[in-house]
Amino acid sequence: MLSFRIVFRQTGAGVHRRIAHAQAGTTVLAAGIQAKAGIPHKCGGQGSCGTCRIHINPRSAVNPPTRIERFKLSDKQLTEGDRLACQIQIGCDLEVDIPESALSRVVRKQLEELHRNKDDDRMD
Repeated sequence: MLSFRIVFRQTGAGVHRRIAHAQAGTTVLAAGIQAKAGIPHKCGGQGSCGTCRIHINPRSAVNPPTRIERFKLSDKQLTEGDRLACQIQIGCDLEVDIPESALSRVVRKQLEELHRNKDDDRMD
């Protein structure tokens, strides 16, 4: 069976990369879980929660958006390459961007502020 290379990139404060190899037909979510890429997911890959939203390149090389994706994501999101990792079946080498979640962004900013305050205290 064919195996494809998947590059997962977590965006946010920095870019963290994981590389996985997955067989044709495997979902991006399953490959991401195996690679410990950090794709959020709550429903176990059923498409009901929408938390596994990712950005995929190349867009044209994967299966078209499913009915579930058309319900969960806007036309604009789909046009820009946003998809649900649990709905994409791997059939070629892919690059997957995992966006920083809103909660992670808030926590990261709070930690950065805390570290800045500690650094300012040391300078006094």
